[in-house]
Amino acid sequence: MSLSREKIPVQPFTGPPRQAAKRSGQILVITLLAITVLVGLVFFVYNLGGRLSDRLSQQNAADAAAVSGAGWMARSMNVVAINNVTQTRLIALIAVLDALPLAAEMTIAEETGDDSLPLGLAKWQNVVPAFTVYEEDNFYRRGLAELYRQMNPSPQGDGPTHLDLLYEIDRTLDHPDEKVTEDGFDITRATRWSAGDGAEPSGTIWQAIVTLDEFSQATVESAGLLAQANAVRFGQADGGESALLVPVLPRMPARRTDFADFGPVLVDHIAIGWEYPHNPARRRWVSEVRQSNLVNNLAQSQDVAWDCRTISVRGGAIPEFAYPHRIGPFAKVYQWRGYWDRSEYDWTANRWVRQERWGYSTYGPLENALGTVLGLFGAAGWHSGTVDTSRFAYHLRSFAKVKVAYMLGLSAPQKVQYADKWILDYNEARAFAADNDGESPPPIMTTRYYRVSVKSTTHWSDRANWMKTYDPTPPTLNFTPMRYHSNQLRTPHDDVFAPELVYRWIEDRRGWHDVTAGDWEKLTDYVWIRRTGPHRVSHDYQMKLPPRYVMDPNNVPVLNENGDPITVPYEIYLVEWRVFGGIEIRQEIDLSSPVAGATPSEMPAPILIEPTDEEGRLVWYEDYETDQPLQGIRIEPFAFLGVTRKSDKAAIWPQRFSSANPTGAMVAVAQAGLFNNASWDLWTQDWRVQLQPVAQWDSWLDRMEDGIADAEAVSEMVDVLELEEIYDYMLRIDPYMAEMYLSH
Repeated sequence: MSLSREKIPVQPFTGPPRQAAKRSGQILVITLLAITVLVGLVFFVYNLGGRLSDRLSQQNAADAAAVSGAGWMARSMNVVAINNVTQTRLIALIAVLDALPLAAEMTIAEETGDDSLPLGLAKWQNVVPAFTVYEEDNFYRRGLAELYRQMNPSPQGDGPTHLDLLYEIDRTLDHPDEKVTEDGFDITRATRWSAGDGAEPSGTIWQAIVTLDEFSQATVESAGLLAQANAVRFGQADGGESALLVPVLPRMPARRTDFADFGPVLVDHIAIGWEYPHNPARRRWVSEVRQSNLVNNLAQSQDVAWDCRTISVRGGAIPEFAYPHRIGPFAKVYQWRGYWDRSEYDWTANRWVRQERWGYSTYGPLENALGTVLGLFGAAGWHSGTVDTSRFAYHLRSFAKVKVAYMLGLSAPQKVQYADKWILDYNEARAFAADNDGESPPPIMTTRYYRVSVKSTTHWSDRANWMKTYDPTPPTLNFTPMRYHSNQLRTPHDDVFAPELVYRWIEDRRGWHDVTAGDWEKLTDYVWIRRTGPHRVSHDYQMKLPPRYVMDPNNVPVLNENGDPITVPYEIYLVEWRVFGGIEIRQEIDLSSPVAGATPSEMPAPILIEPTDEEGRLVWYEDYETDQPLQGIRIEPFAFLGVTRKSDKAAIWPQRFSSANPTGAMVAVAQAGLFNNASWDLWTQDWRVQLQPVAQWDSWLDRMEDGIADAEAVSEMVDVLELEEIYDYMLRIDPYMAEMYLSH
């Protein structure tokens, strides 16, 4: 079977051709319109997203410009601050090094000469029977023997003493003020300003100080230009087509003063603490500036050789115009020792409640330099050192103070004491004092004694208990615990024996001081004793004796007519010993100046915060939010405004997506504050920068207008025409709307 395919006829379309064409055209138009709207929407969204992205990037750029520009100023101020501090430390080092060879030589002469201080103790070097029955464990003669040992060169293999170290200094360093030089290094090559009048400094330390001064001046002069350059660089790097910092030509608020402004940091200090500490109801937190008046006191002194020993100089007070002195880089915070007060004993718990006083004390670079040198010998303090038994620290401090005074304006030379002549025999010393009585200045500088005092709640006649019993039981009205205390001896505290320092036995009095005056009793040659008491006291913190009160039947303290509790006193008995050590005979020499050859105009100087504006008016401290005076913050010149601009031209089809901004650009602003948490000065290296809300719109407009005149100085970084356009644009913004926008 075969199959065949037949062709089936197909009927052609008979509909009207015009109608079919008309339907096809409508769909195309709608499609084209939809595509156009879609493309426009895409363009709009793309351009809008670009605008938003640009706006965010511009704000970041403005932030970067403000922070980087202000940050450069902060770094510059920190450089100046550390240079000021370093210069002051070097000045203090000059004073100490220039005094060191003479102080070492003189201490050696004082302790090794024909009438040296140790010879006065030689008779006590072997411990023999006690002076009196009251001398527990032969402590007095043992102490004198230890003093003699420490004041002499160490035996072979016994380790170095202060004299061994002083001999090394004397051999290594020389100074023209010394009586004998040993061909060591002439320290004046480092510490003396110049060998010739009016010449450039030749002393190596002075050269370093002058170099730091010049570095600081260059830093101040370049700070503004480099701050603007930094702002432009980082503003553009973060997306701004142009960036600038307001003020247009920033200026470090500082000026170079004169050498005298190193003075407060060297010789003055500030103490902060409680006033009326023993009356909590009346006490208040106060600060006390302690000015040494070193130059004036020495200039008016009739006896510089003595007064240079007694004037207290610690240093560390920072001069600042808004507050006379501030705690600066040399400040130390320490915990004051607790004190006893009648209101602080808890009778219910039968114990003392300790109250600690906190405060500030300052010490400056002079004290730091002295401490560094004396620390090598074991400086006086809670840790015993051999230097404590000599007068090396005493002499070094005295000479260094005069050297500092020379730098601050004291005329040179001044007379100081060369202490190498002593009279050790008491009768000879007394005869010398009688023969020279009434002379001015007194020919006797110092009378030396070695002293021990012991106080006890037990009478000295009770030999079994006077220095043997220590009862820590809290006292009652009818019981006085048996306790004793001495500043020179091992004294029990809560059954723990703490060793005291031998140097506390030494007592030097000004001029002639006759121990036979008063109620002293001679025990033997050179030795006197005095017994006094009873002394009635309400309490004694050294022996830990709290106040005792008369109580009523209800165990409540009875009050007197003034409303104060009535105390039950303790009876304290005191025994003192003194051994004559000798008298120091006046022998003055001239002390040279490390600034010989310098004129005031050549001297280096610190750069300090400028307290006034260009017209000499005091610059107010103000609060950003309230515009009220506030110590600690000021608008000008411690705030900076970063400004960036970028074209707001649409990326796609800019002819259709044009901006309503007449400048054709978007502008962003950011404010950075420059502050110092430690102190508003150029002594503390703690200047920092932080972004803060833009405030005081009108003030910034004024500063921008003023900056147009300065634009030529920074023309390589800031375009003058562009600055004027930005200023004109910001000026047209309503101030109220600007403040509302910025505070949103």
